[in-house]
Amino acid sequence: MYHTRDYYDYQLNMSVTTSWGYKQPNGLFDGMVRAIELRQIDFGTSPLFVKDERWPVVDYGRRTWKLKSAFLFRTPKRPASFEVFLRPLDERVWTLTVVACIVIILLLKLSLKIEYSKFDHVEDTFEPSWSHIALFTLGALCQQGCAFSPNGISSRISFIFIFIFTVLLYQYYSASIVSILIMTPARFIKTLRDLAYSTLILGCEDVLYNRDYINKLVNDTVVNRLSKKSPYGTDASFYVEPEVGLPKVAAGGYAYHVELATAYPIISKTFDEDAICSLDEIQLFQLQQMHQPLQKGSEFREMLDYVYLSNVQSFKGIHYFLIFMKDVSLIEPVFKNVILTVNSNLKILMEDYTVYDVYNPSTLHGAQLTYSPFKHWKPERRIFVKDTKHEHMYWVRRNMSGILFKAMVVLPQPYPGALETYLNDDRHREDYYYYDLNITRTKSWGYLYNGTFDGLVRALEIRQVDFGASPLFVKNERWPAVDYGRRTWTLKSAFLFRAPKRPATFEVFLRPLHKRVWYLTAIASVIIVIFLKISLKAEIAKFKHEEGTFEPSWSHIALFTLGAICQQGCATSPNGISSRISFIFIFIFTVLLYQYYSASIVSILIMAPARFIKTLQDLAASSMVLASEDVLYHRDYFNKLENDSIVGRLHKKNPSGGYAQFYVEPEIALPKVAAGGFAYHVELATAYPIMSKIFDEDTLCNLDQIELYHLQQMHQPLQKGSEFREMLDYILHKMDEYGVLHRQLKHWHTKRPQCIRSRPATMSVTIDEFYPALSLLFGGIVFSLIVLILENVVHLRQIKVEEEKMRKMLRTNKKYGMIKRVTPLIKNGDS
Repeated sequence: MYHTRDYYDYQLNMSVTTSWGYKQPNGLFDGMVRAIELRQIDFGTSPLFVKDERWPVVDYGRRTWKLKSAFLFRTPKRPASFEVFLRPLDERVWTLTVVACIVIILLLKLSLKIEYSKFDHVEDTFEPSWSHIALFTLGALCQQGCAFSPNGISSRISFIFIFIFTVLLYQYYSASIVSILIMTPARFIKTLRDLAYSTLILGCEDVLYNRDYINKLVNDTVVNRLSKKSPYGTDASFYVEPEVGLPKVAAGGYAYHVELATAYPIISKTFDEDAICSLDEIQLFQLQQMHQPLQKGSEFREMLDYVYLSNVQSFKGIHYFLIFMKDVSLIEPVFKNVILTVNSNLKILMEDYTVYDVYNPSTLHGAQLTYSPFKHWKPERRIFVKDTKHEHMYWVRRNMSGILFKAMVVLPQPYPGALETYLNDDRHREDYYYYDLNITRTKSWGYLYNGTFDGLVRALEIRQVDFGASPLFVKNERWPAVDYGRRTWTLKSAFLFRAPKRPATFEVFLRPLHKRVWYLTAIASVIIVIFLKISLKAEIAKFKHEEGTFEPSWSHIALFTLGAICQQGCATSPNGISSRISFIFIFIFTVLLYQYYSASIVSILIMAPARFIKTLQDLAASSMVLASEDVLYHRDYFNKLENDSIVGRLHKKNPSGGYAQFYVEPEIALPKVAAGGFAYHVELATAYPIMSKIFDEDTLCNLDQIELYHLQQMHQPLQKGSEFREMLDYILHKMDEYGVLHRQLKHWHTKRPQCIRSRPATMSVTIDEFYPALSLLFGGIVFSLIVLILENVVHLRQIKVEEEKMRKMLRTNKKYGMIKRVTPLIKNGDS
């Protein structure tokens, strides 16, 4: 509205209300609609929804806002069930696998029964019992191997094809699990109905239009169910502020309805990467178009719509003048010494109803008065007809008669070639308007020192130049000194660095499974060991006369359990049916655990490495050396935010601790970025061309960037109150329409060099990642050696004790004459 005020040069007295305007029980509106209805205000500066009930009391102008709102929530995981273990294979595959296992058991039973009667005198003959064959078949499926092999050729051929079948099935099962883990999780909450019947707790932004919408649709079953799904079942807990609702969304299990323009800035600051990647949204209602409200029948509607439609950025009022004259010859004598500009709106109406357009390209630059027919009267049609085909004022006035403009460009570093070559792209405007350009250079864009600007801003402030050929940031401190034209450049800068690998620890081997899974696995292993101890203890008493009985010691059972988890199989099998049933389910449990562990490792290796430096805080806390491009706007930004804890830490993180080492040139710093361990803040348009020349493929693929500040829009600077602002904006707009600006931006702002691999990257496990496993192995060897030494120490001590007892016994016997000679135990080697 301030742009509109400045454009039309009117005063604006604004008041504040807490409601857009909703019908109350007494039939009257409140808030802004009520104020417009009572004509207390001329128009609203906040947009309104178009509602049937508001039509009798307000008029609507042009659309000024689109309301986008939705329920935001983190996608929950499906409730755990046995289906997760069956999902890797199709239902028909499972059915055929079961049928195949039954056929295998029957075939082996028949084959081994014959073989057992034929080779019953041979030791280690495969026992043809149903439980033993079933245990073998399931062990083959679980890749556990077999302690015995059959003696008959037919049975051995069967074993070969059984092993081939089971290994193929095992591979497809594990590969399917890998694909499930690396794919994007399926979203099963897709509609409002799904959301209403989910377990998520719901909340809503506490604004009147949300309350009005939900209250009007309270009879709708889905909306009614949504509005009642709050933590405590009350409206007070359903309507909460974004600062309260969005952290609950990040924590999970909570869906929050909010305007996206409100939510996204908070999300970008408070949500971590995992929360953002799992975020989903469902719209409660479609995009809502919002329009400017005015009094019913307002005479200002078309006027305000025109400003929005023309999209004119004006910083001063433009007045229109119409003067009556008798003869054309009077124009030059009357206006010869009048200061006119290229944006003057002066029209002269003659007696013959011909309208002349009168202006001067620039009186202060020595240009001549210019006038030409603009419209003439058509009596037969009773209308004024334009004499020019092009309606826009600056198209008609594009001949600036070769006047000389003074401009200034900012070049912090000397340009090796001619300045005209560097600025050749600015000739588009010269050729369009036919003016000459005298360009000077400076090293600074314009910053305050002791209350006075330097560089380009100072030159514009003292009217040393007409406009700047380099764009400027819009800063509050510069507003009194310069005006801003159209946006001509977007500054993109960031810290560039090679993503470091996370320091190798034993955590790399624990990462494939969640902490709770490890806890439950340890508990399950303890339960298995205890249960097998009880089961096998009872079995050993029953089958102690049989060979090959499973040893029921604690160490043997623990070794078997760990061997099953590590897919190592077992040298013996239990004789009891209950123990064999236990073995079957142990094998099933361990093969599933093994599958998910190995599949998770595969998914970790083939996916992009996790980036653990994601924010400025992470970068400041890392071990990286930091530096910044040596340009004035970076120095100005760091100096102004020196008291900010994060920016202050960044500023002081440099090789020698001195600020001189923090600001370095891109040609020096970017090779250090490629080497690793170095983060460099630089404008991306400067960095990308250098990167494309000196960075190899591996460096480009591992490159990461973090923004210190958001994209900065830069505008063309002009003298305060410059008459050339609209003229230059017009030609820049035309250049944008014709694609010239887009071509120049592509020329000056190189795209980021892409990571394009000629072949899929081989993700090798490096020694940095593998050395914890070696440490574990050598730690186990050292531990076993310590135990061996302790065992020998204990054993030798026991020998000494036994010898001492023997000596005492011998002395006692000798004393009483029971033996005459004793051979030393040590000499005989008898313990």
